[in-house]
Amino acid sequence: MKDLIARKADFSCRYELVGGTGDSKPLYQCIYTVGDEELLLVASKVQKHGPKVRHFALWPGLVNHHTAYGDGRPVSIDLDVRNAPEGDGGPDGDRN
Repeated sequence: MKDLIARKADFSCRYELVGGTGDSKPLYQCIYTVGDEELLLVASKVQKHGPKVRHFALWPGLVNHHTAYGDGRPVSIDLDVRNAPEGDGGPDGDRN
């Protein structure tokens, strides 16, 4: 994302609800779209089994991420954890 901004590339981003925390707070993943390509944001540290999807809690993680690295558009998100895909998306220890 920093590279996209530095290159002034045309991109968009969206946040998808992936589950909830143990206390029913929603977790999201960020997807950047550049041309026809969709890029899923992963944690900067590669884990033993490869990259891990970066999950964001709404506040301050998702809000701060979008302010710093978003596409400048207002964020529209689903807040209802009941709408998340099967599974809870886990806490992954890499929430921002």
